[in-house]
Amino acid sequence: MWPFGSQSPRAPATLEGAGTADDPYLVDWELNDPCNPLSMRPALKWFVSAINAAATLVLAFGSSVYVSSVADLENRFGVAPETALLGASLYVVGFAVGPLLWAPLGELLGRRVVFVTAYGGFFACSVVAALADNLPLIIATRAIGGALGSVAMVNAGSVVGDMFSPAERGRVSAIFSSAPFFGPVLGPIVGGFLSQTAGWRGIGILIAALTGVLWLLYCAVVPETYSPVLLRIRAEALTRADVDGSLFRSRIDHKNGPKTLSQSLRVALMRPLVMLVSEAIVIVLSTYMAILYGALYLLFAAFPVIFQQNYRLPAGISGLAFLGIAVGVLLAVVYMFFQNTKYVKIAKASPGGKAPPEARLLPARLGAVAAPLGLFAFAITNTPPIPFYVPAAVTVPFGFGIVVIFLSLLNYLLDTYTIYAASAMATSTVVRSIFGAVFPLFARALFQKLGPQFGAAVPATLAAICVPFPFLFYRYGSKIREKSRLSQEARTILSQMGGKTEKKRPFSEGHGPTEQDELDNCKNSGSG
Repeated sequence: MWPFGSQSPRAPATLEGAGTADDPYLVDWELNDPCNPLSMRPALKWFVSAINAAATLVLAFGSSVYVSSVADLENRFGVAPETALLGASLYVVGFAVGPLLWAPLGELLGRRVVFVTAYGGFFACSVVAALADNLPLIIATRAIGGALGSVAMVNAGSVVGDMFSPAERGRVSAIFSSAPFFGPVLGPIVGGFLSQTAGWRGIGILIAALTGVLWLLYCAVVPETYSPVLLRIRAEALTRADVDGSLFRSRIDHKNGPKTLSQSLRVALMRPLVMLVSEAIVIVLSTYMAILYGALYLLFAAFPVIFQQNYRLPAGISGLAFLGIAVGVLLAVVYMFFQNTKYVKIAKASPGGKAPPEARLLPARLGAVAAPLGLFAFAITNTPPIPFYVPAAVTVPFGFGIVVIFLSLLNYLLDTYTIYAASAMATSTVVRSIFGAVFPLFARALFQKLGPQFGAAVPATLAAICVPFPFLFYRYGSKIREKSRLSQEARTILSQMGGKTEKKRPFSEGHGPTEQDELDNCKNSGSG
């Protein structure tokens, strides 16, 4: 079935080419083409974006709501807390592994088929984890499910880029970018109450139910939105329908030549590794984001120790302590919504209508100060007789800071590495997912050995050490970029391609230049 209704593929009155193998008819979007994702009705665009954002939110929600069931799992299976926490840590490790596969597969097969297959697998793993009666099976299915479900992280931002024009993407992204951050914060709030009444199995059933509903909704409503795949489908249909045996090819495929999965995977896997050891910009900023991400997941494991053991609060009430971070996340989304308008003005006033990458770092300077401020305030106030709502409230700056920093720095990587930005973002995803997986494993020991105040001061100190980074890159970023081999290489390739300097879409989790963009430009430049 054709993606957006009953329109069947048809050839325009005139097409470039001769219809032969050497010179096929070139298929592209027509003006106001009803099958072009950019021509979708605005209401449908927002609905599709909301489904993708919800899928990402539920994936992230599953990483933290599980932590609320750790005590119940300890009692049920007689294991140490660190063993039970593996179900959360390995789930987050999947966030690092999965996107490296789903991104190139999506470029070859289309976003819809890859999402339906992988997220369906995530749903199946969630069902098994909810019904299992032994801990190794629960941990294993959650680890596999995290890798499968991470397709949502790749899909959500990419689909927004498929459907919205550059002028529309900024505000849409600012709204839907909160999903990867808001999901983990909601987990302990919901899980705290649910674990009291339904235990670990009830939490597992909730995750399975949410993923199942979203998977079915996606299957029923969301069409393919990736233009290269849609045009390939149209060209193949026109070739089959042509009585003269003429050959049709999409203009994109004709320009780029044949591509294979192995080529796409080579780009997806190798360049992030190269960046991780050779690109100072990627190393420093990825480490910074990883520390903050690790601190967030450390709090998921530390809050039960502080609020349940020290404050003697029931699990449900202690989960409400995360409302402070949740408020901070919402404030950050509003702030970045308006910052995007400011950035557009800077871009319009810049030579060529394109702002330098360092303009992306303006909000990060505020976020860099806010994040450690919130963590230090939490460290100072997290013991009785100070009321429990005080340490919960002072985490607002941390929630605000982490979102502002992430969106600013990831947009900076996007603008710095242009055609190679997907690899830079993949590197960042791998590093921060590892930190998010490891930090909770030593959280309990850290807080029990150092106490709640000094324990919380550790991530606060790490965040404070990183405060200068956005300021230094804002001041000296242009000089640092001049010494970056891949940044300069990307700039050279763009120049060789005719000076194309299209504005890149603002980042949301999974957003940025596609792996196919990278592969195509590698081919054009003769590099790998």
